[in-house]
Amino acid sequence: MLAIASVVALVSVIGSVGGDARWLVAMGRIVTERGSIPDHVPYAAAESNWNNVPVVAELSFYGLHAALGDHGLLLAQLAAVAFACTVL
Repeated sequence: MLAIASVVALVSVIGSVGGDARWLVAMGRIVTERGSIPDHVPYAAAESNWNNVPVVAELSFYGLHAALGDHGLLLAQLAAVAFACTVL
């Protein structure tokens, strides 16, 4: 338990929220506002036609960000690190 707590503490100090996480937040906001899943990426410079597979992740990340801001995304990252260390 001490090793897991040490790793989580280290990640909490040096961890950062990546750009992909914020992209998921933005797409989750679009899904929430429109009430439907878009079939294209509104932020793409080129035309896109894709199946929006990570929609559950988009909604989850948007919910975390709406509730706690970037701290929510970092807390989710810390929970994932703790879970992975526990499994290992």
